[in-house]
Amino acid sequence: MARFLQLYCQRQLTRQKESTIRGILCIMDRTYTITFLDRVRHRLNPLHIYCRLTCLGVSTRVARGICKIYEVSLYKIFLGR
Repeated sequence: MARFLQLYCQRQLTRQKESTIRGILCIMDRTYTITFLDRVRHRLNPLHIYCRLTCLGVSTRVARGICKIYEVSLYKIFLGR
């Protein structure tokens, strides 16, 4: 019974992922052209920086502190909307 439930849950998750991907692709077809500034904002977004720091092995606490300072002192001033 446990194996059945595990397989059932995996199938449901796969279906949800597929429908989500289809939805995202559909939305992407309707979106505007991504500008250079949009790309810069994405790459320099504090959350993006946080993820890259943690991927590099920086502790979450230190990465969070760095990103808070970065967001307040640089990001909001130069790239924030």
